[in-house]
Amino acid sequence: MYKAIDSFLRDRLKLTLNRKSRYYPARLGLDFCGFRLRDGRRLLRQRSKKKARKIAQEFRRAGDAAALQRSLAGWMGHAGHGNSLAFRTRIFYGLLKENYADALFSLLF
Repeated sequence: MYKAIDSFLRDRLKLTLNRKSRYYPARLGLDFCGFRLRDGRRLLRQRSKKKARKIAQEFRRAGDAAALQRSLAGWMGHAGHGNSLAFRTRIFYGLLKENYADALFSLLF
């Protein structure tokens, strides 16, 4: 299979594979730009979710609502391109419970 893929890329697209390139079954999906592309869906990578939680925790400790708002706005914009509503909602309401309402509502309105 690798040789067929390599041949197609080289002959038709004039591309070459890195010698470390591997192919995986489509059911595993494709890791790209912070998302796992699979079954017609864009799922947030686990690494991206972990990073969002870490950012939120750091700002909670520092108590910097303005910095949290800026950082969260960028992350929410990125995450909004995928199938991530449930995760974004958990992050949002978790912070809302911790008196970050002003910073969070400005993201919505």
